[in-house]
Amino acid sequence: MTDWYNIAAVKSYADCEKEWAKVRFPNKGKPLGKSGNWRMFKAGNSFAVNYGGVRVATISPENILTYTYKWSIPPVAVHRYLPLIAWRVRTGTYASATAKATEVAWSKIKQRSHWRYSQLHTWSRGQPELFDGAQFDLTTGAFLNPKPALKDRVVKGVATEWKRDLSKWMTGLKARARIGLFDTPPTGGRGVPSPMLQKGGAAKLVAAIRANEHPAELMEYLRWVTHSRRYFSSSYVPEPAGDKAVNIMRTMINSYRVELRKIYGVYND
Repeated sequence: MTDWYNIAAVKSYADCEKEWAKVRFPNKGKPLGKSGNWRMFKAGNSFAVNYGGVRVATISPENILTYTYKWSIPPVAVHRYLPLIAWRVRTGTYASATAKATEVAWSKIKQRSHWRYSQLHTWSRGQPELFDGAQFDLTTGAFLNPKPALKDRVVKGVATEWKRDLSKWMTGLKARARIGLFDTPPTGGRGVPSPMLQKGGAAKLVAAIRANEHPAELMEYLRWVTHSRRYFSSSYVPEPAGDKAVNIMRTMINSYRVELRKIYGVYND
């Protein structure tokens, strides 16, 4: 039986070469595992692994894995496709280690403790945090360039400014909801894409929050998503459109909290 931490589709540069030898359409990439969302491409002498068309990592001939995913939340079940384990520490923050380092730690824990999973939980939360640009040596299992934890890199004055600007911006959004801006469903069209999925969308949102502006395209997105059948209230009582729009925006900001705060300058990199 294969251990849960050692099930990656590719575990080294040599594995990537073996998988690539089976590729049928190089321009479409080599699917990894049973998921069509994970694909491997050749990138010069290295191999790149994408999830949903977004690059997650590259593996070099030196057997170095470089994590390049731009969002703070790792792709679902990343350990099934790459030899990388990620554990949630807090919102938008994940500790990480290679499968090899996890295997070494787990073998030691099994030898000395009956409380195995509790000990593994403690060990995992003590690992360095995952970030865009993190590098791992797949031969030794070492994390090559760890950074201090995000909570230790907060610039307190800037964090206070962010909270003040965000509170002021949300107050303005609630005022627009009260006057009925989101009550009328949009007409025509196939919908408006989420600003967080557009190129530069996160930076535009941060700029709007900083300037206390509410761009028309963002308000149009909230109108569309508020009246979309894909979104339902968890309450049996119908939720007013204005309240629903405000809650959708609050959820979006909370989901991308780390990315938005990084752009604002809350963290000292």
